[in-house]
Amino acid sequence: MARYKWPFALLVVPFLAGSCSNDTYESGDGDYSYLRADFVEAHTKAPNEIDYAVTDNRDSLVLSPRYKVSWASQADTNYRGLLYYSKVDHHTAIASRFFQVPVVAWQSKSKVKTVRTDPVVFESAWISRNRRYLNIGFSVKTARQNDGKKGQTIAVVATDSMELGGHIRQLWLTLYHDQGGVPEYYSSKGYISVPLQRLPKGCHIRLTVRDYRLIVKKDFVK
Repeated sequence: MARYKWPFALLVVPFLAGSCSNDTYESGDGDYSYLRADFVEAHTKAPNEIDYAVTDNRDSLVLSPRYKVSWASQADTNYRGLLYYSKVDHHTAIASRFFQVPVVAWQSKSKVKTVRTDPVVFESAWISRNRRYLNIGFSVKTARQNDGKKGQTIAVVATDSMELGGHIRQLWLTLYHDQGGVPEYYSSKGYISVPLQRLPKGCHIRLTVRDYRLIVKKDFVK
């Protein structure tokens, strides 16, 4: 059975960013002439080699040839990412690019000394169709650094929750962002995925994000 790679509780940015855009047309004819982008769980057959991926729409794609990425270093492991690909047939695809999407599990407020909410540029948030993740898209303001000593930190903090019958029924999440003294000259875009597997179906989630313009509040039901 494949392992899952969930490495992040606190994420130091800049992180590798991709954009989940509309399908892009490539030369050719027919239904399989498009470059697509999907959030996936990708499986490694061997270290650094992706052999198949399952999209958030539950479509299983065999990658032929296998796609090599340096950061997927463990064999028989599932990695979260944003996959750009073109379909060869219904179940086979050729990968073009694969960006890692950090999986950031929420932390209890009691474990965080100060909940920092330095502003970000909020772009989107949605629950994946398979109900496994809350995806958050945003940009941080950053700048090139000669010494590389300063870094920003991203996390997700559960500021409150309500339980009923031993299960979480309501959950309040806040995007934690510590600018860390990094100058704010240009934007770096990225995504994180918050795992929802331990929440029951029907759980209500409120996400709060401090944008440069306003406080964004989004409500979801798993």
